Amino acid sequence: MKNVIQFIDKNKWFLLVIIVVSAAFYWYEWRPAQVEKECSALALGGAKKSGSYGQVAEVQGLCVSSGGVDNFMDVLK
Repeated sequence: MKNVIQFIDKNKWFLLVIIVVSAAFYWYEWRPAQVEKECSALALGGAKKSGSYGQVAEVQGLCVSSGGVDNFMDVLK
């Protein structure tokens, strides 16, 4: 335990940079990719049920711009 505390104390700026970079990667890379996947699945699933593929791009765009499936469903209520 003492070694861990010494390591953190000596490398606190490096650890801070790692945390900031990780948070930025999540927010700007991973999260938008997940939102795109979820919205595509929602739009295509709805199109398969209705048999109409004319509005897939519109539904997907609205879903992505609202921030994801959960927010999009709240908008539809």
